[in-house]
Amino acid sequence: MRKNSVRWLAIALCAAVALTLSAPVMAEESWRAVPEGQTIGLTVWTEWDSSKGLTMSSLNDMKTLKVIEEDTGVKLTFMHPVAGNASEQLNLMLVSGDLPDIIFYNWSGYPGGPMKVIEDGSCIALNDLIDQYAPNYKAFLDAYPDVTRQAMTDEGVRYCFAGFSMDDRDPSQPGYIPAFQTFGWVIRTDWLENVGINKLPETLPEWETALMAFKEKDPNGNGLADEIPIVNSNVDDIKNWIRAWGITYDFYIADVENQKVGYGYMTDEYRQALEVLSRWYDNGLIDPDFAVSDGKQKDSKITGNLAGAWTGSTSGGFGRYITMMKQENPDVKMTGTVPPVVEGGVPYKFDAWSKYAMGRQAMITTSCNDPVAAAKFIDYFYGSKGHMLMNYGIEGVTYEFVDGVPLFTDYITKNPDGLSIDQALYQYALAADDWFFVMEPQLWLNRMSLPEQREMLPRWATGSKDRIMPPVLPTSDESAEMSAILGEVNTYVNEMFTKFVMSVEPLSNFDAYLKNLKSLGIERAIELKQAQLDRFASRGK
Repeated sequence: MRKNSVRWLAIALCAAVALTLSAPVMAEESWRAVPEGQTIGLTVWTEWDSSKGLTMSSLNDMKTLKVIEEDTGVKLTFMHPVAGNASEQLNLMLVSGDLPDIIFYNWSGYPGGPMKVIEDGSCIALNDLIDQYAPNYKAFLDAYPDVTRQAMTDEGVRYCFAGFSMDDRDPSQPGYIPAFQTFGWVIRTDWLENVGINKLPETLPEWETALMAFKEKDPNGNGLADEIPIVNSNVDDIKNWIRAWGITYDFYIADVENQKVGYGYMTDEYRQALEVLSRWYDNGLIDPDFAVSDGKQKDSKITGNLAGAWTGSTSGGFGRYITMMKQENPDVKMTGTVPPVVEGGVPYKFDAWSKYAMGRQAMITTSCNDPVAAAKFIDYFYGSKGHMLMNYGIEGVTYEFVDGVPLFTDYITKNPDGLSIDQALYQYALAADDWFFVMEPQLWLNRMSLPEQREMLPRWATGSKDRIMPPVLPTSDESAEMSAILGEVNTYVNEMFTKFVMSVEPLSNFDAYLKNLKSLGIERAIELKQAQLDRFASRGK
């Protein structure tokens, strides 16, 4: 594609979709990482989603690698850790010193944070490289200072090229649908109709009424008392309900005005939540096997027409379930609800992508022989050509422009091999997963092809985001101390949550539970998290 054509595409995209970040903030159109006629090999270590890559053995089979090599002069090779073992394999790799050129990982969760990796001599600081050799990425960061804070350490070191998913479109525009709503509550609306309820539940009393009706009034119509009002894939699915009290099962912003950290498991709101959840469990509203349930069991109960409500994701959860169930029952109905609230309260969101834009991050290692070329290569994906490639794939194959808006072709939306949208797209574009580029709202909405998905997104977007913890970073010393404290704390609170909900442990022992929690050092952990939050607030100032 010629440069003038790409420039036109970027302008058309920006104007038609009125997005913000859909067309990247471009500084130049030089895509070469090395001089014309030369090539260089770069290796990228990143996780591999085999559930999406059904037609591939790894990302080395992506059909866009040829285009990338032609544009940049980089022959890209992917390295993948064994599924479910990425953290352990990363640690072993860093210790060995046998490193790829680029590591793409969620470094905010690494013990000691990205500064430790730099201080240990495994990866390099990127300030100078970004300033001199990554004009597109630098222009993007300069245009969005709030985003810049997420992609730097507390010391001001720009350590990464991050994946971003942002949506700052004007919600008042006609036809606006919020994007990047990846998590929420789902309920069977046909069951609501069958039990005579014509309003989606919002408050906890409304939820309890609906769930009791699901339990008692045979909404699946098989004449058996086999309905399970709430199902889950793990215990955390049940813990999600405590968010109705404005808390979550981790650290959060308890005092928004003064930016003070709280810990959801040691609040009076948590005690109130346990009272409700234990009552629901006693009344058969929560799956009796919730403490040992897994994803396969959840899938079986939902697709087997036994489940009334659950929490889950937009596509892999909601989209997958309704598509599968409609094959046998075209009349099945489900939708997303607003986050549940206590009566008289307001809804809160705690899924971090709702507020913070950054996904995983790419760090350049000290083993990279040409970090300048690596920086130039990565910057390609923040320019117009790489942006379109990673969001949509190849024009004419995976997408076409319709009235100036990029829309997927039938190959993606009606794949002849029966692949889902994400599975078909994964062969061409890493927007189906994560990468160092800016994912745009239109792309994300294109992936939400079902009318039921689009209809529920505004509800899932409802709720205050003010209590979500930002991506703070611990120092090495803090990481070690936090790990020692939380190793015991997490085991204890998880065990006690299950016991309280199942009434194995009476709630009259809640004060004793708090005393034990404090003896394990949770107050010190809150102090450390507060220090991290304070440093985050001062980043870049």
